[in-house]
Amino acid sequence: TFWLDATAAPRSLAEAVALQVLSHHAAPSAGRVACGAEWWVQALAPGEGSGGLTFHYDKDEALAEAGLGCWPALATVTYLTSGSQCPTVVLAATAADPEGQPVQEGVVSFPEAGKHLAFDGRYLHGVPGPGTPGLD
Repeated sequence: TFWLDATAAPRSLAEAVALQVLSHHAAPSAGRVACGAEWWVQALAPGEGSGGLTFHYDKDEALAEAGLGCWPALATVTYLTSGSQCPTVVLAATAADPEGQPVQEGVVSFPEAGKHLAFDGRYLHGVPGPGTPGLD
């Protein structure tokens, strides 16, 4: 993954897109301690889109290792291609929810070129595919 400060000049097309997504969702604020975008790209070869991505919470991994929780205010997924890839599933469940509590809401988003999905950064999400743990 890569971190891009909101005030940085983009050095690539991917960084320019990350800053555009950030500016679309987050109004500039002089009082903010930290504002930026963590971004990454999942590149799959044709026919490789059925492996899935384990359900997870986005978080600051370094703080998590120290026993602290720090989640993004917003998480997004932007699809660059359409096709037979597995959908993104977002569940209205946070790490702070009691274990075993039923999930009341969720969203399933199928890939479509240009589609943009935004959701609460604390929510559990993943891309369930064949063999995804917990779906057997």
